Amino acid sequence: MSLPNEFRTYAYRSEAEKKMIVREALTPGVVRQELLRKYSIRSMTSLYRWIEKYGDTILVEQLGLMSKPSESSAEQQKSLEGDAELRKRIAELEQALFKAELKSELLEAMIDIAEKDLKLPIRKKFGPQQSQESDNAEK
Repeated sequence: MSLPNEFRTYAYRSEAEKKMIVREALTPGVVRQELLRKYSIRSMTSLYRWIEKYGDTILVEQLGLMSKPSESSAEQQKSLEGDAELRKRIAELEQALFKAELKSELLEAMIDIAEKDLKLPIRKKFGPQQSQESDNAEK
């Protein structure tokens, strides 16, 4: 028994919507974090699952890559193994990028807290500003 849409706490997406979002995510130069905000997707994991599920078929559509009937089964097997290795490497790199982005956000938050709450000047202030220590030394 499923809940009516008005009681759901998440946005239900049709398969067509998911494919459209994945198509946009696979476009070069698109920042996936912005897609999360644009389409109100709750987690990067959801987007990665959609990419894993629909990505191959969308890439085939976009690039027009269809297996050639002249290829032998051994050549097709090698091609599939290479594709699997590439997909695995891409997944590893995406995970590393995701962790790096999280680390960057965490460090920024820590610096903001240190500057605001602890009154520690960490970020460089641009311009001809003198430090407070040199002002006190002159007096």
